[in-house]
Amino acid sequence: MPGKRGLWSEESLQAAMTAVKYGHMTGLAAARSYKIPRTTLYSHIKSGSDVKRIGRKSTFTQEQENDFVIGIFRIAKRGKKVTPSLIRKEAFLFCEKNNIEHSFNKKNRIAGPD
Repeated sequence: MPGKRGLWSEESLQAAMTAVKYGHMTGLAAARSYKIPRTTLYSHIKSGSDVKRIGRKSTFTQEQENDFVIGIFRIAKRGKKVTPSLIRKEAFLFCEKNNIEHSFNKKNRIAGPD
């Protein structure tokens, strides 16, 4: 059964944000009218972002992720077995080396399974 999260569109988010910005509606009225969760709308208004994104913010930017994947391919080309554990350890090291803010386990020096 599919979840009920994120059933609103980016277009409705943009329209709701515009309505609130120009004083045509309150945040609560816009959330109800455009069928967007009130807290979601308020968060987007506060951040100024009108891009639909569900879930936690990614640790890597797209460019960083591409660099990380290239590094994993290099490891594989050298004949080392690429396992989930290796990828998690390399993700931690990549963040540390590139001063990327993360919430990985610093004691065990490993990224989480997600």
